[in-house]
Amino acid sequence: MSPCVHHASLSAIVLSLGVAVACGTSSPTSPSGTSVTSFLSGAATSGSTPVQGSQQSGAPPAPSGGPTPTTGGNGTAVAGGSSGVAVSGSGPFQSVVVSAGSPSGSASLFLPGGPGGARTAATSTPTGFFRIDLPAPVTSQPIVVTFSRSIPATSFNIQIQLISATGLVGAVATLPVTVHTVTASAVEVNVSWNQPSDLDLHVVEPDGNEIFFGNKGPSVTGGTLDLNSNDAPPGVTGQCAIDNLDNENVSWPTGTPAAGTYQVKVDYFSTCGVRNDTNFVVTITNNGVVSTFTGLFTSDEADANQKGGRLITTFVHAATAASPTAVTWALINAPFVSAPRTRQMPLGR
Repeated sequence: MSPCVHHASLSAIVLSLGVAVACGTSSPTSPSGTSVTSFLSGAATSGSTPVQGSQQSGAPPAPSGGPTPTTGGNGTAVAGGSSGVAVSGSGPFQSVVVSAGSPSGSASLFLPGGPGGARTAATSTPTGFFRIDLPAPVTSQPIVVTFSRSIPATSFNIQIQLISATGLVGAVATLPVTVHTVTASAVEVNVSWNQPSDLDLHVVEPDGNEIFFGNKGPSVTGGTLDLNSNDAPPGVTGQCAIDNLDNENVSWPTGTPAAGTYQVKVDYFSTCGVRNDTNFVVTITNNGVVSTFTGLFTSDEADANQKGGRLITTFVHAATAASPTAVTWALINAPFVSAPRTRQMPLGR
């Protein structure tokens, strides 16, 4: 019997809601023609003292009887953004291996062709993965994966393996994600979350202009809310339009972001009937430097924008680009934790 049979009911429920939950399969696969860094730019634990994963060369380790993983998270990968992944094991583990794999049922990833062109299959074999070594064995550990800016596929699998304290490697859990591309710019702000609820991203520019669902832009500098999720259609109130993207993004598709201080806020507009906590990850790219913040909202914090959102951070954008650095991580109010993704009757705007 498969060690994951007892998760079948939960997996079926969650997958029907647009989130991926997977348990162990035999061994990792590799998308053709690219490196892991073409898909993922980093991985780290989520918590009060985040541990960053180290990039490794070569193929992901082969299973050798270690703990079997189960994963859950957002099924949308926004290029340049991040996503929280809830990871648990059938037994204690002390390391997490994160890699990229081909979509289920496909022998390779397919690279999108030019406008109107057919997708083409890549041919060479990629290498690389991220390994997160924990200070002590655990049976569950939320992590955050950050997506590369230019992902050469329309979908792929986030692959998770667990390694025990004695070095035994577990089977592979796959988390299928669909890629959503947004415009790259010197300043980009993204929020992703793990429930079919309505979170709203707010970015306040140095001149005081606030970019959000009620003022999408473009602003005088070109700032635009170029991805808006779970909002009701124009003219419709009293309901959520669940689109399963569960991401919002602000960038500068045209123009240039002004130099000065920016504020980033996230508002819990509506639970949309969700009773569990909603975990979120905010990703800020500022002249190539990527910073990631995690937190959660409880159901009683939904306020229909009455409070203007929770301040996540402020940052200063300089006109001269800084040298890119490794991803930095911060904790906002609470760590990312595993919460079942459930949906009740849609409510909200």
